[in-house]
Amino acid sequence: MAAEIPIQAILSELEVIKREKAVVTKEKNSVYKRWKDLDNREKELNDKVKIYLREKKQPGVKYQGIAVVSETVEKKKTKKKEEAEKDIMGVFQHYGIDGNAARKIYAEIKEAGKDIVKEDHIKFISLAQK
Repeated sequence: MAAEIPIQAILSELEVIKREKAVVTKEKNSVYKRWKDLDNREKELNDKVKIYLREKKQPGVKYQGIAVVSETVEKKKTKKKEEAEKDIMGVFQHYGIDGNAARKIYAEIKEAGKDIVKEDHIKFISLAQK
């Protein structure tokens, strides 16, 4: 049987990990902000290229051995909660399910997609006097 690690060593390592996670979170937030700034700039420039192509009535342009073309694609977007609920109620009405019955079925379907689980967690509480 492997030697057991003393609880003090485990708790000490947990504290170190918590501090390091806090530092990494700050770094991650900084990197994410930079990524988001770059993403926004990329979208802005893409829009300018699309406008240019539309104004010039061109399907595309050549740039350093690369063809840059504008194309229209269909994309599925997630609807806002209220809009999705309204559309789902419309589907129920289409199939002859109205009012309270439709709302009850919708609520049951939403609840069926969820799962409640219980987990044990540990909590650190400072015992220092304030």
